[in-house]
Amino acid sequence: MPGIDSLEEICGWLGTFRERLRIAHVEERDTVVAVVQQLEARYLIRRAELS
Repeated sequence: MPGIDSLEEICGWLGTFRERLRIAHVEERDTVVAVVQQLEARYLIRRAELS
């Protein structure tokens, strides 16, 4: 990778990184929701077993 010297180049790379990070977080939301739903289901089942 060539050196990044100018402020314009640095800002460009930072913008690209921030956009990728934003997209990654959006993509991870479905996974996080699925895990939370699984944990909630386990919690409800376990709670019912203890009642």
